[in-house]
Amino acid sequence: MNESLLIGIRGWEHDEWQDGFYDDALPTEWRLCYYSNIIRSVLVPAQKWESVSAADLNQWIEDIDEGFRFVLELPAWVGDTAVPGFEKWQQQIQQFQEMVRDLRPWLSAYLLRISSKESNLSTTWLQGRLEALDDGLPVCVDLPMGSIRTGQMLELLNAFGASLCWRPNQEPKPEEPGEFMVALMGQSELKPLRAVVEQLGDWMGDNRGAGLFFTEPDPAPQLAEQVRIIAELLDV
Repeated sequence: MNESLLIGIRGWEHDEWQDGFYDDALPTEWRLCYYSNIIRSVLVPAQKWESVSAADLNQWIEDIDEGFRFVLELPAWVGDTAVPGFEKWQQQIQQFQEMVRDLRPWLSAYLLRISSKESNLSTTWLQGRLEALDDGLPVCVDLPMGSIRTGQMLELLNAFGASLCWRPNQEPKPEEPGEFMVALMGQSELKPLRAVVEQLGDWMGDNRGAGLFFTEPDPAPQLAEQVRIIAELLDV
């Protein structure tokens, strides 16, 4: 059996949460510790990697417990189709994977966000990225809106155990392939979220994982806590 559905927020460092979700007197360096005791998973934004050091990652480990989970958005350059020099890119992704190695016990998946606005994404390009990222951690791919999801592309994802990111605000249901599904939600009423949780539970079955992450800081903490209750009642 897989873990329960992960429910969290994209990032935990939102200044608008100060004097709200975070007490006004809470030091900024204590935010992850506080967050992790209430919301049990987080999607780390790609831009976070522009400033994170090894010391920062060690502090994250100190701030969480063994049941907390991270899903990592890969650095923005990973999904940039315009970046030249594939061998250099392979070296860079290996360096990234080595940097986050100590986080592995708490990692559930990578999220590869494709920055290109091209309507036809090269399967050769995507296959190269999936091959380089193949280190045993599931990959979920967030395609730009308007990308054509061909049968060949879905077969490629399935061959690597990769999934397509699901945006319930814009798409009726998740695509089938993959080992771990990332669903991204903006603001929402609670009623439709029950249906989203049910769909993710059906997709997960008995042997797959999924995470539902809210992307709009306000009112994400309240929604995450309420949806966790829904998921527990539905046994998802």
